[in-house]
Amino acid sequence: MILGVACTGLRAQTTPDGTAANPFPISTFEQIQSLANCVNTVSSKFYYKASDGMYYTSKSGSGTWVEINVTSNAVHYKLQNDIVVNSGTNVAACDGDGTGITVWTPIGNNLNHTFQGHFDGDYHIISGVYVKYTGTDVNNCSGVFGAVSSNSVVENLGVANAYIEGYQYTGGLVGNLIASSLSHCFVDATVVSRYRYVGGLVGYAASATGEIRSQMTDCYSTGSVTSTSDHIGG
Repeated sequence: MILGVACTGLRAQTTPDGTAANPFPISTFEQIQSLANCVNTVSSKFYYKASDGMYYTSKSGSGTWVEINVTSNAVHYKLQNDIVVNSGTNVAACDGDGTGITVWTPIGNNLNHTFQGHFDGDYHIISGVYVKYTGTDVNNCSGVFGAVSSNSVVENLGVANAYIEGYQYTGGLVGNLIASSLSHCFVDATVVSRYRYVGGLVGYAASATGEIRSQMTDCYSTGSVTSTSDHIGG
């Protein structure tokens, strides 16, 4: 007698393609920082490699690669778990040179290289973030995300035990939010600006041509905010 085995509920694993139904997954510090490197470097496109979940400015070697348009706000990313950048360290109390501390590179660290897309934190927390920008470039943006633009979305994300220091456009989560939105996010951080436009959650929120306004819904920040100039927010 041959017994039949019913296979139900099984689905072939598919390569993430950045759609809402199949977002690019991010699980590690290395993966999210490789995304930052690409956003901060390229002007047109970069690549997701399925085998290691990393992002690259160019393709090299075999494997499955997915091309990403850096200026598309339709690309979806989803955090898979909490990420601890520095463990066992009170990063929020740091104000020195960061010796011995892992440094976080903001995603979209300049007004010429902004994050565009849909980032879903899936209610996870990124903790132990340390950012210290010591330059004086007024286009630089400091935060977990430096600059977010073009009707993009960051949602369902927490930031804890963080130290963020910048010049202009400095925020615990986003340095400069340009015609984009945040929802269901929180920040617990020490945020320091050596010039202006600084806030615990967002350093600066701007509209765009056509009066597309930035929005923040169900978000809050705790910690401290310091500036040597003006335009200080919560």
